[in-house]
Amino acid sequence: MEVKLLLSGIALAIWAVLMRHLSRKFTFPLSIALFPLGIISVMIYVLIKNRAFTAILLVFALAVIIYLYIKWVKDKKQDELFNEIYDWIKTIDIAIFLGVIIMTFVVQSFAIPSGSMKNTFLEGDRLFVNKFIYGVRIPVIGKIIIPVNKPRRGDKVVFWPPMDSKFPFIKRCMGIPGDKLQVINKQLYVNEELQDEPYVIHSDPVIYSSANSLALSQVIRDNFGPIIVSSGCYFMMGDNRDESYDSRYWGIVQEKNIRGKAMFTYWPPVRIGIPK
Repeated sequence: MEVKLLLSGIALAIWAVLMRHLSRKFTFPLSIALFPLGIISVMIYVLIKNRAFTAILLVFALAVIIYLYIKWVKDKKQDELFNEIYDWIKTIDIAIFLGVIIMTFVVQSFAIPSGSMKNTFLEGDRLFVNKFIYGVRIPVIGKIIIPVNKPRRGDKVVFWPPMDSKFPFIKRCMGIPGDKLQVINKQLYVNEELQDEPYVIHSDPVIYSSANSLALSQVIRDNFGPIIVSSGCYFMMGDNRDESYDSRYWGIVQEKNIRGKAMFTYWPPVRIGIPK
């Protein structure tokens, strides 16, 4: 999202400068038509690509705003109009720039995509993620340039999984570098100590093992490991333990792929609060 915001800000800035220059060469009706056309094209392509209904609403709303604005300033000179629009674009770009900085390095909104963290988070919950707590990173590649804290056991972590995914995951960090993890009959042991996990739920009473199942996915769900977490990596598990696609299946998460720690839920209103 921050990349799209950055691209939209750059595109709007370039278009504003270009139209300010071309406004002196084109007639008023042509130049005033090209300006909103450019903005509409940029916003549709960069911000809401593949969302046709939203795009239609945005185009309609923007057209109405531009029409009312033109009507309001029709007695002004052309240069004055474009100077004012240019100032508006500068203000929008500053807002976009600040938004990019905040979303890239400080805090970002995140929507829960599945029920794997039930009941800590429910599908559709929206929460804020603290991106600064695990260090300042270079966008896209994830390299830490200013270290702050390391993920700890029990942290609710947002990260990119090791396999291809269209969206980041959120799981609970259950293993840090050097930890020995093992699941025995649905019970988690870390460094050979049974973990007290009041937040975990089990939706399936059946316990699978190699004795009663030939499906590897069922066996490792309830009986997994032992495994030693590698340096610079973390072991993630969902609170809805029987219905979570996590490190038991696709392995450990490298630190460079971690994006932040869940702060608090802000939507829906009935679920506002800090998760335990």
